[in-house]
Amino acid sequence: MDFMDMFSEDNKETIVVKGKRLLQGDIVNIYGEDYVGKTTECYNIIENNKEYSVMYFDTENSLYPKLEKMAEEIDVLYSNESNINSMLKMIDDTTEAIDYYIIDSITAVNENNVMRLMELFNLIKKNKKNLILVSQVRSINEKISYDYEKLINYYAYKFEKL
Repeated sequence: MDFMDMFSEDNKETIVVKGKRLLQGDIVNIYGEDYVGKTTECYNIIENNKEYSVMYFDTENSLYPKLEKMAEEIDVLYSNESNINSMLKMIDDTTEAIDYYIIDSITAVNENNVMRLMELFNLIKKNKKNLILVSQVRSINEKISYDYEKLINYYAYKFEKL
């Protein structure tokens, strides 16, 4: 598949995020400071899109009982994997069964793997899936590397600040 084919007009509408319907291949970055409700917003996205299957990566190893409960009623797979190589393999292995992916939080993924992160974004776009990234802004002085931030900004052209 050619890179420009990923943006073709035949991309179908998919999940709804904050009242906006996404197209296949869209990547959304939800960001904000600690404890403003980013994870809660992800739960709302899952609950409001019950007809779609989701894989939720909890990279901070803090799976909440609510997510486990949701998995009993909604098609939710979840993992506490934060290794980008393992995440790539899991996404590649589940692309037929999963409609969209959530990585909460992308900040916890090792930023020394910028090229692997780019592979992940390309895999999402190629397979016309959706990806929701959660980014934490802890303070003005604590910032991810410029290349890492630039990569996220390039691929995740839809942003929602909480």
